[in-house]
Amino acid sequence: MIRGEVGQSREALIEIEVTGSDTRRLSLSALLDTGFYGYLTLPSEVIRWLSLTSAGQVVGELANGMRFDCNAYFATVSWHDRPRLVLALEADSTPLLGTSLLWGNLVTMEMQEGGPVTIDELSP
Repeated sequence: MIRGEVGQSREALIEIEVTGSDTRRLSLSALLDTGFYGYLTLPSEVIRWLSLTSAGQVVGELANGMRFDCNAYFATVSWHDRPRLVLALEADSTPLLGTSLLWGNLVTMEMQEGGPVTIDELSP
């Protein structure tokens, strides 16, 4: 089970550990974003510090339909205590955890400040 909590701005946050290409590790807070279909976004400075390997560029699409090019990188996330290779998109904002990483899980939140957030694996 992965645990987090709802923040004062009504956002669901969890701590994740990301490992780079040279085994550097970083624990960071990520916001659950069910409107983001990718796995993860990371700020440029985190990508550089972890020495993530480039996966090229992908085309992203915002909620308003605007399309944009985005740099993508390979990163390993500790997910349910197991390493999981994911595609991390470069975005200079709070790290976002998207629905591709949440797929196959049950997400539960108590929507109040300090409310618990839990992510449990669903049976295959």
